[in-house]
Amino acid sequence: MNKIEVILEKDNIDYENSPVNIIVKNNEDEELLYKFLCGHGGKWTTIKEYGKESCCIWSPKVSGEYTIMVYGKSPSSSKSFDYCCRAEYITKDLSKVVRIKDISLNRDKVIIDEPLAITVDCTGEEILYRFLKVKDGEETLLKDYSSENYLNLIPKDVGDIKIVVQVKNKGSISMYDSEESIEFYVWRREAVKIQNLMFITKDLIVDEEMIIDVDVQYSEKKNVLYKCIKIDEENKLEVIQEFSSKNVISFKESKAGKYKLLVAVKDMYSGNEYDDRAIINYEVKNYKTVRIESFIADVISPKAVESDINFRVICEGGKSLTYNYKIFKDGYEYETGFIKEDTYRWKPTEIGEYKIRVYVKDQSYSGEYEDYKEMEFVIEEHEKREAKILDILKTGGKEIKVGNYIQYKVMSDNNKGNLFAYRVLCNNEVIFEKPYRNDTIFRYSPEKVGRYSVEIMVKNKFSDNEYDAHDFCYFDAYLFVPCKIDKIISYCNETPVPGDKIVFETIVFNSKEAVIKYDIRINGFLVEESEYTSNKKFSITPKCGGIYNIDVYSKNENSNERFESKKSVYFKVRDVSPVYNVEVQCDVEEKRVNCPITFNASCEGGKSVNYQFYIDEGGEWKLVQEYCRKSYYTFIPFKRGQYRLMVLCRSANEVKAYEDYRIIEFEVK
Repeated sequence: MNKIEVILEKDNIDYENSPVNIIVKNNEDEELLYKFLCGHGGKWTTIKEYGKESCCIWSPKVSGEYTIMVYGKSPSSSKSFDYCCRAEYITKDLSKVVRIKDISLNRDKVIIDEPLAITVDCTGEEILYRFLKVKDGEETLLKDYSSENYLNLIPKDVGDIKIVVQVKNKGSISMYDSEESIEFYVWRREAVKIQNLMFITKDLIVDEEMIIDVDVQYSEKKNVLYKCIKIDEENKLEVIQEFSSKNVISFKESKAGKYKLLVAVKDMYSGNEYDDRAIINYEVKNYKTVRIESFIADVISPKAVESDINFRVICEGGKSLTYNYKIFKDGYEYETGFIKEDTYRWKPTEIGEYKIRVYVKDQSYSGEYEDYKEMEFVIEEHEKREAKILDILKTGGKEIKVGNYIQYKVMSDNNKGNLFAYRVLCNNEVIFEKPYRNDTIFRYSPEKVGRYSVEIMVKNKFSDNEYDAHDFCYFDAYLFVPCKIDKIISYCNETPVPGDKIVFETIVFNSKEAVIKYDIRINGFLVEESEYTSNKKFSITPKCGGIYNIDVYSKNENSNERFESKKSVYFKVRDVSPVYNVEVQCDVEEKRVNCPITFNASCEGGKSVNYQFYIDEGGEWKLVQEYCRKSYYTFIPFKRGQYRLMVLCRSANEVKAYEDYRIIEFEVK
């Protein structure tokens, strides 16, 4: 047994800069002094000079093979050392050692059936990776050794899962050089629930766009897909939209009737047929319900015989309205029959008390009428002088903001000798009245939201009537005036290709307060969704061919609605520009009988262009070369005369007969 022994409190193979505890074991009872040294590359270095401590800490600075040597001697000894012991130690370059540094997941919360990517960060060279799953104590190999440092996994079970990663050098004979694991919990997917299903379009009319908005309760709304199925009165099904990320669904109905709309939703990673569904019942009409808002005359009763009396009807609804005017008096009855004019001029020939009634219906309506109104009118022998309204000039539009002013200027037959009064109604309730004055201009500012009507009354200053003539004007007041899209203008090439810049400009009513956003879909897939902006211009640069759908939404900048108006633009982006500018060159200037003539065709645009050749000989076209990549044709004429050659060109994937062509004439001598 050696008098002293050296003990290293670490494996004899470790990494550079790792501290090593060197301990000397004294097998004698004699008290000794100790000196510590290390040898590396033929060079010896003192770690610690002689002292009573029997241990020290040493850290190798570079990788390689080391020899640790300890001298021991008695305190009274004059020798360099009395005893000696050594040990071998090897350090490795940490950057070249195969070692797992980190295992990471691509998501914070792991959900069942949703793709999960596990990535391993490892040091070393020529590394192989192996992945195993441990669940409920059972180990399953997911991916055997390969050079890929990742694992794509779709969890199928809820609960705790442990993924074990083993790595090794390509040349290693060990089962693994390093092993680490990561544990996580697989959660059950949050249920996608339809929270609200409603039509944004107020009136559901045949051949007009109807928009339905599907609102879901889900934390990851961008992952939700929507499917829409229409069910008619005969229980026939029609898919309006297959599963898509588009939650604002628009469509048209070509036939009036009662329908059901089934909307199904699911997470894009869900294996279910659907996660939730809802049905909404709706009725489509041929037109908006016909309703008479007012039926008025341009003069007030009574009037004299042979006076011109003009009646006017103001209606809403319908597509093509017709009007039937009926006049009744003591068994006398006259009617115009249904006509398209919303005004009727009556010139009574007899005195008496009359009833004038107007019936209104749409031209397509099969019933007798859809709405009617009537008034009473007295015709006398002599006429009193009464005022007439000639015109009403309006400033402010039919839609204004609460607090803004709307103005009317009344033109009558005798403004200086007439008096004017005004009455304002909101939702059919009188809220303001201005008595008779000589004011021909009336200004009013609405204080609340609603449908307003302004009754304008005129009478001669000597008249005892409530009014001699009156008329109605209508407007709507909003907290924020809706910003409706009028049209979308695009600036682009006639046939855009990838790389072409396409500029869109949105024309919006009430543009100063309008903000717009847009969605871009390519072949039905949502690829871009912008935020609301006050800039009415935007541009896109297509990166691939396909059918592009641009949905543009607008709203007032102060509105809390998702949008107030929507319009769409569809266009096709070709992978390449179409074939154009076809040219034909001939290899000889003078064409002679029995001498070959070669025609070479060229063009611009297109992709993998194919060429088809025809020859017109004696007034009859003959196909001489089917479509192929060969761009030339050699022809040998056997008789003199006038000839024509036609070449058709198209891209290889084009289904049209041709994209461009060229015809040349030549003479053979």
